[in-house]
Amino acid sequence: NITMLNLPPRNSCVKDEVNEIVDRVRSKLAHLDHKYLVLIDLAYSDAATRASKNADAREFEIQTAELFTEELAFKGVRLGDSNKPDVIVSYGNTGTIIDNKSYKDGFNINASSRDEMQRYINENIQRSTQLNSNEWWNNFEPNLSVFTFLFVTSYLKGSFKKQLDYISTATGGIKGAAIGIESLLYLSEGIKSGQYAHSDFYSRFNNEELIFTL
Repeated sequence: NITMLNLPPRNSCVKDEVNEIVDRVRSKLAHLDHKYLVLIDLAYSDAATRASKNADAREFEIQTAELFTEELAFKGVRLGDSNKPDVIVSYGNTGTIIDNKSYKDGFNINASSRDEMQRYINENIQRSTQLNSNEWWNNFEPNLSVFTFLFVTSYLKGSFKKQLDYISTATGGIKGAAIGIESLLYLSEGIKSGQYAHSDFYSRFNNEELIFTL
């Protein structure tokens, strides 16, 4: 019998585990620039101060935008300022509003994140300066006819699917998804290598988690 032994709950990802994820992903990247492995550290950011946390969040947005536009041939930009989505991208006739979430303990879409995404989608649908005077939607390509939304984070947990369904229903059926950073990097490697097509990305938007493997 073992007594007086209290094990902490395994609900957080410690630094050694993040390094294991980096090593695992690195071994599978033959075509994608390895500099994007920094996205793993940023997604699992455990910065101690608010200033450093904000800096990591900003860099997470910047690197996500660069991954899509410089590596995967999407068009788009990092917005990330007050009252603007973090990132927007598009490919073909489809545009996507992206919300980056850095959570070392995993991300379950909360009411605040849900309502913020819903607001951005509605602003893009209505495109009225009365809703938002900064007109961030003008950064989308003008030929887009379909829109989606996406959360990018460390990993998903909890009842996030219910929140994705809620956003979709509240915005007239706009389809969304959430993706963990490991799957995003595998998708990126797959697109670069030809294993995946851009259509494999958008065809899976059905208010669920996007999971890609190599």
